[in-house]
Amino acid sequence: MSSVPRTTREPPTTHRDSSNHVDLSMEDLCRKVERQLGIPGAEVSFLKDDPAEIEATITLVTKVFCERDQLTLHLMRRNPILTHKAWTSFTTGVTRASALAGFTPVVKVGGAIVSVVLMAPFELPLPPSEAPAGLEPLYDVFHKLGLQYSAYAARQNPTPKLLEWVIAAVDERFQGHRALSLLPQLAMKKAELAGFTGALGETISHSQVILDKLNFETVGEISYLTHEYDGVRYFADVGPHDVKQAKLQVIDMATFWKAQRDMDVAQRRRGSKL
Repeated sequence: MSSVPRTTREPPTTHRDSSNHVDLSMEDLCRKVERQLGIPGAEVSFLKDDPAEIEATITLVTKVFCERDQLTLHLMRRNPILTHKAWTSFTTGVTRASALAGFTPVVKVGGAIVSVVLMAPFELPLPPSEAPAGLEPLYDVFHKLGLQYSAYAARQNPTPKLLEWVIAAVDERFQGHRALSLLPQLAMKKAELAGFTGALGETISHSQVILDKLNFETVGEISYLTHEYDGVRYFADVGPHDVKQAKLQVIDMATFWKAQRDMDVAQRRRGSKL
């Protein structure tokens, strides 16, 4: 997560749909994703700078990380000073910053937020800049991934302007509807019109599996088996079925939209066989 300042701007709301070359409003894109989700009563929109929506998103993200994310649970076992309060401090900062940026898509059912992909310009500082107590090992992983990104960006000409996949969460009652794979296209459409050339994820857990499916390229890794912070390998004994590394994953716009088209085709084929 970057600490380079930026100026927030609101992208346009109408653009060309790269999947079928038909001009669609953002509202039409939201309705398209709602149909693809197949969740009765689902509403797709963007996270607002609204206290109630932000608090609901913080609650969902914190719940997922503290109750279901295996890496988080492992770190909390290894590092007793890491508390639910520390995680809440972290998710509060990144959620509020992402809401202000205007690129974060959400799914609501009955007015409640049930899925979210926090996305923001990579240059946007995401607080808290200082690690909450117990999260220092994880911040060190982000720092090292940031160094790997600097080396990657130095090899690109021109330097890419990227939207960042920050955190994703889905209410367990609504898993299996591909929300975390479908929502990013809304953010990417906004970003494309605002001059962004692609997206990046500094993924520490199972979000990297989703980005792999979306054809993100892995350009850097930090092994949890060998990573040390203050001489301690906090992640060395992650479980046999857990993610074994943090990844730096990137994608350009053309590759992203090709992956979306491929997924749409595959979904239609599966539907035609039912």
